[in-house]
Amino acid sequence: MHNIKGVIATITVIFVLILIIMSGVTLLLWTNHARITERQIKRIRAFYTAEAALARALDELRRTGAVSSNLNLNGLTANLTYNSPTDSVTAKVNY
Repeated sequence: MHNIKGVIATITVIFVLILIIMSGVTLLLWTNHARITERQIKRIRAFYTAEAALARALDELRRTGAVSSNLNLNGLTANLTYNSPTDSVTAKVNY
């Protein structure tokens, strides 16, 4: 009778350890997935912020002939400068 209780206790401990390990791995995977998703969202926001800044700069260029603007959209900052009609356009997105 004592042997059966010992075997059942051992099996139970092993089963609980396996569940704990599986829970840890699952938590790690969820955390990594959340980080990857956050990075993708930041990249997409930066892309669309840069596109909006470019559209604004082109509009300003059409109206005034010179561009130097800062655009803040969704907490991201895009800086554009256009120095002369023949050269040098600089665009930077901070995120």
